[in-house]
Amino acid sequence: MKGVTRIPRRVFLKGMGVAILLGGCSSELVPLTREPTLTPLPTPTSTPLPSADGVAQAYLAAWSRSDYVTMYDLLTPESQRLLSPEQFTGYYSRAMIEATVTQVDTQLQSLLHTGDRASATFFSGWQTSLFGPLNANNQMQLKFVDGRWGVVWQPTLVLPQLGQGVSLAFLGEQPARGNIYDQNFHALATQGQMVTI
Repeated sequence: MKGVTRIPRRVFLKGMGVAILLGGCSSELVPLTREPTLTPLPTPTSTPLPSADGVAQAYLAAWSRSDYVTMYDLLTPESQRLLSPEQFTGYYSRAMIEATVTQVDTQLQSLLHTGDRASATFFSGWQTSLFGPLNANNQMQLKFVDGRWGVVWQPTLVLPQLGQGVSLAFLGEQPARGNIYDQNFHALATQGQMVTI
């Protein structure tokens, strides 16, 4: 290696020693212990709400058993303030009596969550004595309040066609009795007044 000047080892080591000593000497005192560094606090994340399907299923199952007390207990607190247990039971029992319902079958079809609200679609099938089966696809609104899901009451839960102030009524009329004639078309039994002496 021509042109390169080599520094003797002793000179190099002495120079390094002086550099270390000068670099380590400072007018500031460095404490032996350090201030602890603050650990950043975790960012709060919201806990996902439980699913509302258990409440919707329980409500529909209770309806199939005509268990109106359990159904009322599954309403939101606001719905319970607006409607007494007797009024609630009356809506369902009157509809069942008027329609001559012998059995109610229900099935949850779908459930959509949006924050603290949920919307469920369900099927209800009424077996009736006079009208045969009455089937309806319906919708139920649910709300998460006070740490639990509840059903938001509306009259359309009984039947989609029912609304505020609309009720179900069976207006039965007795058909007129038909006249009975003999082979010569003389009346044997007719509608009219009968005079007795």
